[in-house]
Parts: sequence; structure tokens; C-alpha cells
Amino acid sequence: MASWNINPEKLLKTPGKVWVYWKDVRGNFLGCNDFMAETLKLVSRHDIVGRSDLDLPFLKNAADLYKAADQEVMTCKSTKIFEDFVRFYDNKINFLAIKNPLINKNNGVDGIVGISHYINLEPIYFLNTLMDQEVIDKSIFKKNKKLSRMELICLKLAAADKTARESAEILNLSFRTVESYIVNIKNKLKCNSKREIKAYYRDFIAPFIE
Repeated sequence: MASWNINPEKLLKTPGKVWVYWKDVRGNFLGCNDFMAETLKLVSRHDIVGRSDLDLPFLKNAADLYKAADQEVMTCKSTKIFEDFVRFYDNKINFLAIKNPLINKNNGVDGIVGISHYINLEPIYFLNTLMDQEVIDKSIFKKNKKLSRMELICLKLAAADKTARESAEILNLSFRTVESYIVNIKNKLKCNSKREIKAYYRDFIAPFIE
């Protein structure tokens, strides 16, 4: 295996309803986890190697969107978060997709690695403008650089009166993971209660993204 900034093989055991996958610069899959292979009704996870999104049971316009997202990640050489959905075999699955560039030792980009979490929520409303990189750069992160994207997501859910358990279910993350994000949010924003979190979101975040 090539030497990259991220070893996709180490992500294969990511718990929960999660697709893990990586692709080369042409958009051909280099691998995926068992859960993704099972969902797509492949013989095994190795069966995806060499295929593109167009070779899988995805609608063409959706495959084009995935390709555009992959290209953005590779061009910017940075992590991006996208709201995705897959419609196949008469099913629709909503995703929160986190994609990273695969960077080699010469600082070249060899492709992308993605982790797509199932989201048990429709419509997906909490990332409606976080997808817009210009909005992120010009507003949220210049004023709130302390918070990561996932912390912002958990902050918005908390401000919408979602408990940590409810947020964990929505994001398909563990309860402990969401709790850790909430603790980080409180520490970084110096908020001691949910009431203070809601007030901070209302005054300093919502004006930029809603």
C-alpha cells in the first residue's frame, strides 16, 4: 500500500452504520469496509476495487455530485464535510460524509478517503449552509475558529434542544462521542449550561448560517 497521510485500512473497523471508502484520482475505488459492501450487495469489500460510482447502483446525477465533491477535496487538499444521500434498490439513505485527501510523501494527492455516517433525520436541516465554503470562510470560522465542524453541528443540535443521546442517534455516533463534543464546546466557549450554549448559538452563530 502507498504511504499516505491517512491509512484507510485502519478505518475499516469504524463502529456503527458507517461507510468507509477510498478512491484514486480518477474516481475508481481502491477499497471499502464490509458494511458498505453489504449495503451495496457486493460479493465482498474487495469487489468494489476498480469500480467507479457509475458502476454502482447510484443515480447518475448523484454519482456526478460525489465526483464533484471528491474533486473539491483533492483540489483544496483539505477535509470537507458534505450532506449526501444515496437512492438505490428503492431505498434512500441520508449521509454526513467526511472526506479527506490522500496525500503522498511528496505532497501529491493520490485520491480521497471518505467516512459517511448514516443520519436518521429527514429533511437534513442542520448543515444547510455549512456546505458553502465561502460562508464558512467569511463568517463562521473567522469569528469562531475555536470550534471544529463537528462541534458546530453538535452545537446547532444542542441549540435545537436535542439531547446528547438524540444527537448521537441523528449522527449515528456513540453517546460518549457526542458528549465529548459537548464538553469541548462548553470549555471552548466558556459556557456552563445548555441555556448558555443556546444563547451563544443564537447570538454568534445563527446570524451567519440561518
